[in-house]
Amino acid sequence: MKYFYILFTLLFVISCNKTEYKNSNCDILKQNKFVYDYMQKNYLWNRELPSLDYTKYGSPFELLEDLKVKIDRWSFIMPKEVLDAYYSGLGYVGLGLKLKYFQNELYIALVYPNSPASRASLKRGDKVIKINNKATKGKDYNFINSAFGYDQEGVKVELEIEDKNKTIKPLTLYKEKIIAPSVLEDKIFVVDGIKVGYILFDKFIEPSNEELDRVFKRFKANDIEKIVIDLRYNSGGLVNVANHFVSLLIGKDYHNEISFKLKFNEDNSFKNQKYFIQNLKESLALYDVYFLTTKRSCSASEALINALKPYNIDIHIIGSRTCGKPVGMMGDDFCDFYLMPIEFKITNANDEGDYFNGLDATCLANDNIFYELGDSNESMLKEAFYLMENGICNTKKASRVINLTKEPTLNGFREFNGGAF
Repeated sequence: MKYFYILFTLLFVISCNKTEYKNSNCDILKQNKFVYDYMQKNYLWNRELPSLDYTKYGSPFELLEDLKVKIDRWSFIMPKEVLDAYYSGLGYVGLGLKLKYFQNELYIALVYPNSPASRASLKRGDKVIKINNKATKGKDYNFINSAFGYDQEGVKVELEIEDKNKTIKPLTLYKEKIIAPSVLEDKIFVVDGIKVGYILFDKFIEPSNEELDRVFKRFKANDIEKIVIDLRYNSGGLVNVANHFVSLLIGKDYHNEISFKLKFNEDNSFKNQKYFIQNLKESLALYDVYFLTTKRSCSASEALINALKPYNIDIHIIGSRTCGKPVGMMGDDFCDFYLMPIEFKITNANDEGDYFNGLDATCLANDNIFYELGDSNESMLKEAFYLMENGICNTKKASRVINLTKEPTLNGFREFNGGAF
């Protein structure tokens, strides 16, 4: 049995089949051979692989980095235990927050409920001045990763926080297992006399379908006509959840139509697969859909948007261009790790994909961290409502606020889980 995943920017399959590498002595040479052989057979760009001597490498991690082609920013090796826990809904170890740089200062962008961060009354828009006595101004996420220390339960983290009232306070928090819902907020607004559903969707993981069903049951009972889907920090997740989401949006009218196609390299074309839209109990027939996105909106988030394009749906993207991840993986495990190389492209029913530069925004808007997510005065949601009411973008305002700060690049598990600490 195999499980298809779209990770933060990755789509992969966990295979339950065993190989000689998993049941034998896990020395470096055998690990390297496993990685080299797998890439030769399954890598999407296997015809472009460099000729390397895998016996000369000190680890499979180093080997993989030298095997990747230039366009590949995503192939990785990761501990099996961490990955399994995250996507099964068992969470990650941290403080329960997401961070964002604004004008070279580090701010809290999101706080998960029932977390050390929420119990310490941290809020979106609070400035993080120091982490463990290290100043954060102007630093990159590699520095931030290091400053937070090891991701183990019980690890102490000392923060210096400046709140929205300019009050500076020291805090001591301890890392724990963070189990956060996928749906962080859902509301119903009335815009220009029309009921509009709003959903803040954080990740595509196994418990997500039930959460989405509960929200759409409410939306259906209230006869919403339009929807705003906030994906600004959603790095991706399970492809079956993305398909479920598409089905909830348009399944009433597009039952058994194609949502996604997976296309492998020429040697593995027999693996090509299609996903189909279903008419679920809570499915709607929405024809006006608004997405709130940033460069952290990746993979499953982008696939969700792209899947709607072949159909008679008005799609609006508010915010900024998405991250650009139209390819994915079908990985395998070895020696308590998962090897996850890029193995296929993902397209919609019309074979549209290849959005390596991201999906462009219809209307530009800045992610205003000084308003709560779901607040109608927050600039991205406000721009969506402006477009609904006026049929045009509020471009003059958007041009003043967009791209005020170049966001540092996320790396490692931070990129994988959408920047959650």
